[in-house]
Amino acid sequence: MTTPPPPPPPPTGAAANSNRPAARSLWIAVALAFGLMIAAWCVLFIIASRNRVQEVPLPAPQTNR
Repeated sequence: MTTPPPPPPPPTGAAANSNRPAARSLWIAVALAFGLMIAAWCVLFIIASRNRVQEVPLPAPQTNR
């Protein structure tokens, strides 16, 4: 009875890092998207603080009794 051959060694060098640039670019895209959302929220808060809500007086409700 023969023994099975040993498994191949793990890849080294360029073969081991073949998917790293894609994963890194994905994280960069996610970080840029979050940065853009934070900037948009800041702009919206600045616009809202400069244009405050105006209070409008309402008449008292009338009851039919």
